[in-house]
Amino acid sequence: MKAGLLPNSVLKRLLLIFACLAVAPAEACPRQFEVLDPRTYSSPDGRFVLTVDPTDRHGAGPAKYVCKENGEQRWAKTLPWTLWDAGVTDDGIVAGYAYTRGASSIGDVGDFVVAIVDRDGEIRLKDSKPREHSQFFHQQPNPAANGLLVDQLNDRMVVRISDPDINRGHESWWVYRLSNAKALKQLVPVTKMDNPDTARFVLDAKPLAGTPLTLVHWWLYDLSISGQVGARFTLVDLDANPVWKLDLPADYSVRGDEAAEDKIRTLVRKRGGILEANNPGRFDVWVASKSLRKTFSVEQVKDNWRVRKVSESPHEMMATSKSVRAEIPTQQLKLLSSVELKSGSPSPVQPIRKVREFSFDGDGNIAFLRVEKKTGPVFVLTNQAGELLHEIPIDIKTAPESHWTGCAWVGGTRFVLTHSKYGVGAVSRAWWLDTKTRKLEPIPRFDCPPVERLVGIPDGGFVAFANMRHKYTMTPSLIAFDKSGRRLWDRPDDWNNNGKNALFSVKDIALTSRNEIVVLENTRKTVKVFDRQGELLRKFDLAKAWKREPSYPSRIASDIDGGFIVQDFDGSPPFVRMKHDGSVRSELAPKYSDGRTVDTLDGIQSSPDGRLWTSDGECLIRLNDNGTVDLTRGKAPDANELHDVGLVTVDGKGQIYALDRRSGAIHVFDKRGKPMHACVPRPNEFSKAIYSPVLAIDPGGNVFLGLGNKISVSEKPLQFACFSAQGERADDVALPNGQLHFLPDTDDMMVMRYEDILILDQERETKAVITRQPDGKWLTQLSSVAVGPNGTFAVLSNGSVNLYDSNGAPIRTIVLPKAIGNHARLAYDGSRILIAGACGLLMLDKTGATKTLLQVEQWKDGKPEYCTPLLVPEDNTVLVFNHDRSMLQRYAIQ
Repeated sequence: MKAGLLPNSVLKRLLLIFACLAVAPAEACPRQFEVLDPRTYSSPDGRFVLTVDPTDRHGAGPAKYVCKENGEQRWAKTLPWTLWDAGVTDDGIVAGYAYTRGASSIGDVGDFVVAIVDRDGEIRLKDSKPREHSQFFHQQPNPAANGLLVDQLNDRMVVRISDPDINRGHESWWVYRLSNAKALKQLVPVTKMDNPDTARFVLDAKPLAGTPLTLVHWWLYDLSISGQVGARFTLVDLDANPVWKLDLPADYSVRGDEAAEDKIRTLVRKRGGILEANNPGRFDVWVASKSLRKTFSVEQVKDNWRVRKVSESPHEMMATSKSVRAEIPTQQLKLLSSVELKSGSPSPVQPIRKVREFSFDGDGNIAFLRVEKKTGPVFVLTNQAGELLHEIPIDIKTAPESHWTGCAWVGGTRFVLTHSKYGVGAVSRAWWLDTKTRKLEPIPRFDCPPVERLVGIPDGGFVAFANMRHKYTMTPSLIAFDKSGRRLWDRPDDWNNNGKNALFSVKDIALTSRNEIVVLENTRKTVKVFDRQGELLRKFDLAKAWKREPSYPSRIASDIDGGFIVQDFDGSPPFVRMKHDGSVRSELAPKYSDGRTVDTLDGIQSSPDGRLWTSDGECLIRLNDNGTVDLTRGKAPDANELHDVGLVTVDGKGQIYALDRRSGAIHVFDKRGKPMHACVPRPNEFSKAIYSPVLAIDPGGNVFLGLGNKISVSEKPLQFACFSAQGERADDVALPNGQLHFLPDTDDMMVMRYEDILILDQERETKAVITRQPDGKWLTQLSSVAVGPNGTFAVLSNGSVNLYDSNGAPIRTIVLPKAIGNHARLAYDGSRILIAGACGLLMLDKTGATKTLLQVEQWKDGKPEYCTPLLVPEDNTVLVFNHDRSMLQRYAIQ
């Protein structure tokens, strides 16, 4: 088989995987690196209570176990494995399963353990099976459990084991006797049914109280009936033989309403359709399509089981919870002052700004769409001397979730513009723009998926690299259009890469000065050259041409004499100029004359006169043949001017610190917003705009700025630039990598990392490592932290605010309303907690008992704007830095 080609059998297998994923329950989807919090299990009669406290956040290794009987400790031990799921009988027997290296481990995957522990904590059974890596991408190693049944009435435990073949999905049941801790048998329930083909997966299974039966909920999907998904409920005996069945073949399908259908299926995957099975001889199931609870009775008549419907009643599992505005009282904020943070003498607003995907016309003039949140889109055409030729507002109504995606010259004074929605089945719109008449005309019946790259052809046509999004995959395509905007031909991505003109893993396209279409294939690290009719002319292997392995080819653009420029993301150097024949012309690493690296947000391309241009998103930048900047048009990065605030914070005195995203300079203001000084990094310390800054101020006013602009979870120390309280550069210092905060009235510091917090003493030695919330759960996805004047600090983790004292001792966990969302920002002054989230501004006291939703009049229609909340100790006002308006606003609570 040729490298990179997929045989039909493999292709069909992949298609089947996608089909199954479209309807599969959660168990069939990847569960990578789950966190296992402490869990408590109770016996049915409540007499015995078991607590399992993992020593590892992923459930690997030992755990601490405490078993209480009638509230008194019966036994407490550390056992060598952590039960991932367990049950406790009325006799105090503990049964469950564990993964010695965690559920989704990589490398050494360890063993799968089934365990039974008696009422005194003695291990009765340890059935250990070595695990093996799955043959399917992103799946857990095998064996992997789907669930557990501890059926004390029938003296058995059933561990539900997922099928290593996710296409087949035949779950097996490993059965154990509780009383003697013996393995009994292994069953495959689906093979016991008369018509198993449509029963794809087990969603849930529960012992039916008072009987030897188990109620099983299946995911029903018939491949021959597209899109139809439903449920099957069966009662099975101790050998998994079905004694009753209820099929609801389209119960999870909502014709014509995909959003409602997705909600039902997500809910069923999460909760299952078995509502009740704990009443002897009775069970309840959910009928989703009719929003009904159906209750059945079960009785044994001689050797048979009789199942009767007893009743049905309305049951809405998708009942919406109350909104945060209904749950929490609201108060109006009164605006006291607004200050635009400025430093020096800001230059006038320039027409060349917010540059995205610029292009050249035939005369070498530069065109782009300027899109800002404050105003609508504007078409800009400027010559290379920076003189504005045209500034044409684009008065088009667009959806909030859509974007302007293309601006390309197509000959004369004409350009084509595209605007794309994103999401399943979304498409693009397109317009002709004539700079002579200043008219904008829609292209009727424009047939194109969302555009990723648009290139114009001087005869009036154009070519789009577009990407159609389906529910579970995408179809990239190369599509050519004539001068009226009608399709000429298209080349969709081909997994098998069959045929002369086939494309695979397209990343970008460009049109050369010889009117040839060059296509960059990322996975194969290949450039293919097509003629205007979409016929392949030649192709080049980048590794062979460059005589080195490319890192991640990400963009391609036109160069002189029919050549092209390839951007190699994170490559060294990052740009390679290639000739028409595929040989290397030169390699570039764009820099300013002072050594600063150029942020080449829009790649590099050649103008018709052969000069090289790029853009950092705010200005147009010309390079010489060596890659050195020799000219800028628009506002270049300037450490003396605060232009694009990437982070703002305050210290205990109320002084304001604002970091400029482009230059890395930290501008310091007094509490009234008056400029004081700037902390300026060295020219080569940041290679591009900073999107994850690490900034800290110690109690003496010294400033620490983390160097580098790559998001990293590395445990290697991070180099910090240090500045005095007057802005003078001091010696750099290496500190633990993470968000750094100094604790007041001490030389200690706190470092927030990805999943833990360090407390360092004055010698920068680790004083404490915090891995848990005060409620005992693991810290996860740490996003924001703030320190109060008394040294206590607050941390956002997993939808909660967690408070600690200055030594890292836990104080309390405050669970936040779900309406806050996943990307909240936090402020804390020792007594008040202020959170900016999806629902707006939420104020809490330090106990979490008092919650107030703060309304801001300046927010249009009450819709929250992106802001950073700030609190100054011993100041009853609220500070909000509005990033969209670059405005620091001070409010009083009415």
